[in-house]
Amino acid sequence: MDDLGYIKKELRGFIKKYYLNELLKGIILFFSIWLLYFILALLIEHFFWLSPPYRSILFWFCIIVSAGLFFRFVIIPVAKLFKLSGGIDEYEASRIIGKHFPEVGDQLVNVLQLQIRHEKTELLQRGFYIFYNSHHLHSGGIPHPLLLPAKYNGNLPNHLFSNNTFHH
Repeated sequence: MDDLGYIKKELRGFIKKYYLNELLKGIILFFSIWLLYFILALLIEHFFWLSPPYRSILFWFCIIVSAGLFFRFVIIPVAKLFKLSGGIDEYEASRIIGKHFPEVGDQLVNVLQLQIRHEKTELLQRGFYIFYNSHHLHSGGIPHPLLLPAKYNGNLPNHLFSNNTFHH
């Protein structure tokens, strides 16, 4: 595995641990807020001796609040953990790590950005190579689109980027 693959693997592991941590915090918050709300509802019922319609309103309000808390603190982190919902990507993870570890700083972000720039450079070089071959392989400089991919083997010749590259 190359260095970039190792970095991406570690970032994916960090993202998984990040959302496990969010889930754990969410479960703790859910139960603590729910318990406080439940105690508050019991105290309201105990001191005010509510009539049946008000008890019903208090009950359904308790159910709605519980469902909202469960959704916010448990369901959303689980969805992000299993990538069912959008979450942080490798760039955001590298920024979080850079903020936490000052010695790393922006280095992880820079590595990821250089990888994208490298892929774009390879695409540009392939485009030059295809253009160059299309003008040299066919009479009249008319490229044949079905033959071009077969001619490219992934290696770019050095003469491709000389000063007289596109001259016949």
